[in-house]
Amino acid sequence: IKEKFPNRIVYDLPQNIKSEIIEKLSNKLSDLLNNLKSYYQSNVIVADMSIWSNYKPKEISSDKEYFSERFHCDGYISNYIKIHINLMDVDNTCGPLNIISKKINKKFIKDFNYKNRNYYSEHSYDYIYSNVGKKGDAILFDSTNCFHRATIPENHRSMMQLILFVSPFEK
Repeated sequence: IKEKFPNRIVYDLPQNIKSEIIEKLSNKLSDLLNNLKSYYQSNVIVADMSIWSNYKPKEISSDKEYFSERFHCDGYISNYIKIHINLMDVDNTCGPLNIISKKINKKFIKDFNYKNRNYYSEHSYDYIYSNVGKKGDAILFDSTNCFHRATIPENHRSMMQLILFVSPFEK
């Protein structure tokens, strides 16, 4: 177990276990990976995976970030996309992932007076997608181009993240 944020526990799996899980999930997701390969006209592989749980803080302070609960875009290179898999049933009390569609980034920035992950006005809009669902449900999204955040659970939420790498074909 390693901690990145005070209320997130990331499970540090041995590389052989991670590789085995990635291989099994790559086989199970082969149709999706082939569709993405066709869409991007590039190779698409599961490059990494992680599992973590977010826990409700004892006290919540607006000047502290507990586990990526502020809207942000990831700072990776733009050929990473993510799949988040619920490891438990997730409703709105479980701190679901919120995502803003890339198509409305400009509207989101304006509506929220968004300057950065530490400075924006909090609002509730129906265009915020909340990733609620059953254990095993998954969502694929482009975390480098879609604003997203975790939300604070009443207790905890456990999930798995797969990072897909879109690699250019050799020319």
